[in-house]
Amino acid sequence: MVRITNYGSAAIEYGLERSSRRTLSISVLPDCTVRVLAPIEANPDEIDARVRRRGRWILRQQRRFAEFRPRTPPRRYVGGETHRYLGRQYRLQIVRATRDRVVLRAGRLVVETTSPCDSGWTRTLVRRWLRARANAILRERFDATASVMTNLAVQRPTLRIMAMKKRWGSHTKSGSILLNELLVTARRECIDYVIVHELCHVVEPNHSSQFFRLLRRFMPDWERRKELLERSTI
Repeated sequence: MVRITNYGSAAIEYGLERSSRRTLSISVLPDCTVRVLAPIEANPDEIDARVRRRGRWILRQQRRFAEFRPRTPPRRYVGGETHRYLGRQYRLQIVRATRDRVVLRAGRLVVETTSPCDSGWTRTLVRRWLRARANAILRERFDATASVMTNLAVQRPTLRIMAMKKRWGSHTKSGSILLNELLVTARRECIDYVIVHELCHVVEPNHSSQFFRLLRRFMPDWERRKELLERSTI
């Protein structure tokens, strides 16, 4: 359900989702949309009032996300354009070959392919490669947070890596942690931030003051890492 409430001269549109939760949470996603999770019995007028009370923060977050939106054009998967991997930009090179594969070579992302003039096939090969690298790198970084899980006294959550349109990560009601496969385009320190963020949600499901104290305990520089991540593309 989509609702709109006014904060001064600004109209704040937000997506409202209801569940059996006991508290209300408000989040601003990287695409500047506002998401509100509320208890089933919450009064709509009271929800609007809560959104208005957070209006200044919501608008500030939207301005920050808008500032960090990348200005690069959509990828066309042709030779010479750049693609990001682990925080670095690699120039795409397409080479005719007898078999299809993607490799990093001398600072370039090289696509060796039987169909060098087919940009759609190049796109498929690059995305397959990124997906495979995401499964390797994100699982490696997840394993590296074992000490955080121990200190949180939580069982190791199930990790799922998948395509996500609006979020870098999520902690589900079933206890799984979902990571956006495009996280592999960000720096390792940013990947670690998302993983630790979601692990803290295992203990503190909301963005409460207790949650941020917990996050700072395990990652004192989380704000710097978050800002770096916001410069990346979803």
